[in-house]
Amino acid sequence: MGDNSKNNFGVDQPDEVGYASITNTSGKKFNRRKFVQSSIAGLAALSGLASSQISFATEAASNSSTSATSRKRPKAIAFDVIETLFDLRALRPAFVEAGLPAYSLELFFSQMLRDGFALESSHELLPFGELAVNTLKVTSANVGAPLTTEQAKDILANVAALPPHPDVVAAVKYFKASGIRLITLTNSSSGNTDKLLTKAGIRDQIDYLWPASDSGHWKPAPEPYHYAAKKLGLNIDEVALIAAHPWDIHGAVSAGMTGVYIKRQESLYQPSFKQPHFQGEDMLALAKVLMSL
Repeated sequence: MGDNSKNNFGVDQPDEVGYASITNTSGKKFNRRKFVQSSIAGLAALSGLASSQISFATEAASNSSTSATSRKRPKAIAFDVIETLFDLRALRPAFVEAGLPAYSLELFFSQMLRDGFALESSHELLPFGELAVNTLKVTSANVGAPLTTEQAKDILANVAALPPHPDVVAAVKYFKASGIRLITLTNSSSGNTDKLLTKAGIRDQIDYLWPASDSGHWKPAPEPYHYAAKKLGLNIDEVALIAAHPWDIHGAVSAGMTGVYIKRQESLYQPSFKQPHFQGEDMLALAKVLMSL
């Protein structure tokens, strides 16, 4: 998984306590809820964005105790890679050209994650590239257009050409200019992450590229998040994870990180999971909120 010759596939209601009325030095009380919400709205306005694009998690599930107002300015940002930074939908033409239905891209990705989680649960990690190729072969067979191993590898080679989402470059540069360390933390290998970041013109902005498997586990097990914080020499609550996957945010928040959910393709964050501390539709807007803490 750490083989640099391989690509990424290997080839919002916080606790009420946090909103309690506070008495300031003049003896006047103000409502922290209103203060926080108006601050976010003001920042959004300065950024030229609707306030709905940047928010604290407002629909906490019953098993979640996350509170955005308790979070401090992070000292490091950990990025998930595929779908969070780079748009997986660009891989669809390669699937269609190979005779696969357009919907099979999402089917493949979800099945690969499912099977990866099963391997993690049984303590049997494979090289992520091997899992990806085998999953694509299974998916293609299930949709009636079976692929050979070589055909699956050829399709997945196109991962190296995924484009960044439109908000990524500006957000990464904003974070870096703010003086904090940036890393990638992904279940896939670091080799093609390096290529993708270089192609996007932001490789020099990222300090470390760490595959989760360096911890002996895949996300969302707690070990990768703790491993990253330890490698950075930080307490885990001093690191924020930005990800487009609710399961990844759940894992990070459960481990103690600040969870920042960037909405890409999911319409609704999974209510059964630990909720993100922050969420929004624009990464640059989220960057400005985090750096203002």
